Amino acid sequence: MFEGTRLSNAITRWFSEKRTRGIEFSYRFTGLESKNLSWHFCSLIGVLVEISSLGKGTLLKLHDLHFVALKLRDAAAIYSRVETTRAQVAELKGICEQYFSAVQLLLERMNPTVWSIGYAVPYHMKDLYDMLGYGLGLNSMEGREAKHIKLKNYVNNTCNGRKQLRWAIAFRHEFVSLLWLREADPCYTSTKNKLVSYIPKLVQNGDCLTCNCGLGKSAAEVGCKLCTSRVMRMIKQSVELVKVTDALHVTANHPLPCCSPSQENPQENNE
Repeated sequence: MFEGTRLSNAITRWFSEKRTRGIEFSYRFTGLESKNLSWHFCSLIGVLVEISSLGKGTLLKLHDLHFVALKLRDAAAIYSRVETTRAQVAELKGICEQYFSAVQLLLERMNPTVWSIGYAVPYHMKDLYDMLGYGLGLNSMEGREAKHIKLKNYVNNTCNGRKQLRWAIAFRHEFVSLLWLREADPCYTSTKNKLVSYIPKLVQNGDCLTCNCGLGKSAAEVGCKLCTSRVMRMIKQSVELVKVTDALHVTANHPLPCCSPSQENPQENNE
């Protein structure tokens, strides 16, 4: 189950207060909440596409968002790693390029963050791997603000040395407390789960009843209803060709096949 209380409150506040003033929704994910969304975004989209009153343009956009979110999840699962392989570095380049192309062609919401994920992240990932043999997770910003506050307190409480030596003493204290003591103490055990990934556990384990996106499917099916739909196949083809195909243009002007025939609005066929 997706637990996103902070996200839910932020959406509610934006919808009731900021949306009417033309302010775009903005939210900063922290901690495990980002992983929770990467595990369950497909369930949220799967619920929305079943709403019979949605317009065909909205349904197409939901398919686009599903594809983009899946690529972003797979990319984050690689570039957040510390230990990686050259094959994963090469795979990241292709995933990020597909993410960038999908946003550019289908969502038309280009910004510096999208460009950075599409091109800067795989470039720096390869550069760091060639130089040190590690991934971008080595330079993680997780918990950086709390660490800076802690270091500042160390400096303020350091009074047994000259002012220009305070930072050296603070970083020595940090090294001793975080590294040296843990290596020297044979009874120390880490309580942090280092194996938490952006990809759901059932997908990692290759469960035959789970699609690559995380939605359920039968054992005989290749993927879920959303990933194997005709619209999704056309989206993948457009991203591969780096242009919106004629078939996808036509689909944007006709009812989408993601819903059952009973859910489609027959009045839209006469428009």
